Amino acid sequence: MQIQVTSAAQRDLIEAYDWYENRSAGLGRALIQSVDTVFAFIRRHPTVPRIVLRDLRCVHAKRFPYAIYYQIRECHTARIVAVLHTSRDRIALIPRL
Repeated sequence: MQIQVTSAAQRDLIEAYDWYENRSAGLGRALIQSVDTVFAFIRRHPTVPRIVLRDLRCVHAKRFPYAIYYQIRECHTARIVAVLHTSRDRIALIPRL
């Protein structure tokens, strides 16, 4: 399974990285590693996470309060639409669909 990260999800990740990196050097990198681990899980097991909204599936990062939302596309691609802090409302995802 290929991973495609939308520009909106990239912005989410950059914003989170900057926030953590400004708190403590290296913490932003740890967040990226955690998200990379989630991406690897999605590549191996794309259909395991349940659907949480419309056709979106969700996997939570370890150590950080972030959820990665994605859609499975016909061409064996997982389209990452958001990397959101878990305190944010999922309804904010609808414009990204």
